[in-house]
This record gives sequence, C-alpha cells and structure tokens, in this order.
Amino acid sequence: VETEAVSAHVFGDTGVLMGTQRARVRLPDGTEVTDVGYFTDVCQRRDGHWWVVLAHNIAAPGDTAPARS
Repeated sequence: VETEAVSAHVFGDTGVLMGTQRARVRLPDGTEVTDVGYFTDVCQRRDGHWWVVLAHNIAAPGDTAPARS
C-alpha cells in the first residue's frame, strides 16, 4: 500500500488526513491488480493520544487495472 498527495489539517483536537491510496493485490489466479482510492481519515486527540474516529475510502474512477511490471 502506498499513499500519494497526502494533506493533513489540524483544528484544535481534530485532525483531517486526505489523500490517494494505491494498493497492489495478487488475485487467486495470479493476476496482479492495482486498486486506487481516495481516502479521508478524521482523528481526535483524547488524553494526549490521537484516535481515528472516522475512516472513509472511495474508489477512484477506473481504479482496478492490471499492475505494470
């Protein structure tokens, strides 16, 4: 799994992380595909620790394609 174009914003005790996630997966038949999606994670600071309170991911248009060798 790789991330690209990641941006982070902190608003007091709330943080928002957004970017693109690319995951290469090998299917049972041996075919490799690359899934690409856009993600948003919302974190909240509680007692000095950051906790993910929401994680959202949507597929990028045309997200599943054979991986390049």
